Amino acid sequence: MNRKSGDDAKVEILEVIIEDTEDESHDAWKENGRIEITNYGGDTSAMAINFNLWYDGDRKQGTATITEGVPSFS
Repeated sequence: MNRKSGDDAKVEILEVIIEDTEDESHDAWKENGRIEITNYGGDTSAMAINFNLWYDGDRKQGTATITEGVPSFS
């Protein structure tokens, strides 16, 4: 398998605080991060992927709107 590692395993983390589902915008933070797969497997009934999510800095505060289930950060 060609697993990603190092810089190739970097992701953007979007943390959204939804206090009222009727609101159009929500407090949010965007930050760099990395995913570390710790193990995966399972049987014929289910597959499990266990992982760690590491925050990696450059945290920015803003707002998020969610349209048709897709978040947008500004």
